[in-house]
Amino acid sequence: MMYSVDGFRITIHGLGAHGAYPHNAVDPIHIGVHIYLALEALIARESDPSKACVLTIGNFSAGAAPNIIPDTAVLQGTLRTNDSGSREKLVRRLGEVVQKTAETFGGSAEIEN
Repeated sequence: MMYSVDGFRITIHGLGAHGAYPHNAVDPIHIGVHIYLALEALIARESDPSKACVLTIGNFSAGAAPNIIPDTAVLQGTLRTNDSGSREKLVRRLGEVVQKTAETFGGSAEIEN
């Protein structure tokens, strides 16, 4: 059985600020954590357990200084399935979850496949 492999890169856009003024920021790391958790739930709650579906986030990067909230964060990963219907649904839902989660916390996000 052949598995599909869909690589993706999610870029989250927020608004950076000094760590002493988090109320002036839209923290892309905070948004990224929520996106990560929501994507894990896609596999746990929306994929058919009789089909093989694996979502991996292998890279999460943001910022360069410990006291600065950055403007952007990036998550990179893969989605693997052995069922075309599951793949279609999960690719669609991945996009929806990323966009809506970023919007919920005042940011935006884009996905490159």
